[in-house]
Amino acid sequence: MTFVLIAYLGAWLIELPLWLGDGLREPSAKVLISAMMLAPAVAAFVTVRLWPDGRKVVDELGLRPGPFRRWWWTMLVAWFGPPLLAALAVGIAYVFGRFLLDWGTWSSVRTLLGGRPVPIPMSTLVPIVIAQSLLTSVWIAAVFAVGEEIGWRGFLRDELSVLPRWLLILITGVIWGLWHAPVILLGYNYYGMPPVVGLLCMVVFTTLVAALLEWLRTRGTAIWPTALAHGSINTAAAAALLLTPAARPPAALWDGLLGWPGWLVMALAVAVLVLTGALRWKAIPAAEPRNQTVRSARSGSVPGRVDDGDPSPVQDEIGGRS
Repeated sequence: MTFVLIAYLGAWLIELPLWLGDGLREPSAKVLISAMMLAPAVAAFVTVRLWPDGRKVVDELGLRPGPFRRWWWTMLVAWFGPPLLAALAVGIAYVFGRFLLDWGTWSSVRTLLGGRPVPIPMSTLVPIVIAQSLLTSVWIAAVFAVGEEIGWRGFLRDELSVLPRWLLILITGVIWGLWHAPVILLGYNYYGMPPVVGLLCMVVFTTLVAALLEWLRTRGTAIWPTALAHGSINTAAAAALLLTPAARPPAALWDGLLGWPGWLVMALAVAVLVLTGALRWKAIPAAEPRNQTVRSARSGSVPGRVDDGDPSPVQDEIGGRS
């Protein structure tokens, strides 16, 4: 409870200038939205300092990776998986006549270039710009995503790990989605929709993403692959807009990864992981003993009986610390 309150309060305080000013039109909007991503990390560090449970902070927050040979491949999945999902989502939207492809004109890329002349044809430049975004910009986005992942897939996952996996994913997805309220209610991501509807759409999106990132978190043994995937998702969703007209419909993201086509693609991906046994619904075995008094204080509950004994650590389903 402490973590959630600090994360939510931090997000609202950071975005307060937008609410007091001109909303997303404020010149500082991009900076403030990026700064908001640090709030979950700050909340996590404050919470573990207020109520340490005896473990090192790097373990509580999922910062310590396992042996490199076990998780290196998850970085590749995290890097290139989201662009593939985004491409499939855009393809589905295009087939149904929902995605407006600015073929030949490429007005969004021209706007990005500020009208500067280019020495190569636009049909060649556009793939280069998109590739550059997916290959390099994704790492910048991942740096900011670390702030969120320390909170969601680090601290919060650890706190909820006694729950069945499906419930952990659902709670994390809802908390994560509602945390975006300070900007979603201003029209961010779902501009043109009623604010509450946009927020509900964000909750659906984050819950589906939470399921995919939970699988990646388990296989990756730490938050680093999920941070890269988080950054890649943000980058891929934005890169798709480069293919649309500059004067695109206000809710263009609805016809991509953040909307119904993306939900369909991600739901299918989750279904594949579940049916193949890669994503299991059982609770996550504890890798190390945890102090029940600390966990109760963090959640605000008062247990009937406090057991400060050290239960025997159980190996994670993939053979080590998760």
